Amino acid sequence: MSAKLKSILMFILLGIMLPLCLRLEGVLDPRIILLTVASALVFYTQPTPQAEEAKSKEQTDKNSFWWITVMSLLSLHVPIIEWAYLNDMQTIYSWSFPLGAAILLFSIGFRVWAIRTLGRFFTATVQIVDEHQVIQSGPYAIVRHPSYTGAYLSYVGTGIMLEAWWGVLFASVAMGIAYYQRITAEEQTLLAHFGQAYADYSAKTKRLIPFIF
Repeated sequence: MSAKLKSILMFILLGIMLPLCLRLEGVLDPRIILLTVASALVFYTQPTPQAEEAKSKEQTDKNSFWWITVMSLLSLHVPIIEWAYLNDMQTIYSWSFPLGAAILLFSIGFRVWAIRTLGRFFTATVQIVDEHQVIQSGPYAIVRHPSYTGAYLSYVGTGIMLEAWWGVLFASVAMGIAYYQRITAEEQTLLAHFGQAYADYSAKTKRLIPFIF
C-alpha cells in the first residue's frame, strides 16, 4: 500500500469514521459520503504528510504541521458528533445540505487549484525548496495562501451541511488558530528568503480573504 493511500485511509478513519463508531449507519449518509470523497481528493492531490519531515523542518515549521493536523481532526470530530449524537442525524433546514455541499465542493476545488498552481513548491511543512519562487498567478493573485482559504472554507461548509452550528463555530476558531500558526511561520520564512520581493507581493494581496484579511 502506498504512503499516499495510507494517509488517505488514516485521515478518513480517524477524522470521519472514529466519531461515528457508535452510529455506524451514519457512514452511509450522503453527507458523510460526500465529506469522505472530498477528504480523499484533497489528500490525493497534495504531498503526503510525514512526521519525520515535520521533525526535520521544525526550525522553520514551528510545529504548525502538528497544529493543523490536530485541529483538522477536531474540526471534523465536533460537527460530526453534534450531527450524529446531539441532532440524531436529522435535517431541519432544506437549504443546509445544498449550501454546505456547495461551499465544500467550491473550497475543495479552490484548494486543489492552489496546490496544482504551486506545484512542487507546495509542501506539508514550512520550508524552502530548490529554486523556490514566489508564485503570484492563479489563486495566488487573489490571496497569498489560497490553499488555506480553501481548507478553512471546507470545514465551514461541512458544519453547515451537517447543521452542526456549534461545530461551525468550533472549526472556525480551531482552524483559525492553526492557520495563524502556519501563516506566521510561513511568512517569516518567505520574507527572510525572498526579502523585498515577498514584501512587495504581500503589500498587494491579503492573506486569506480578498480585500479583508
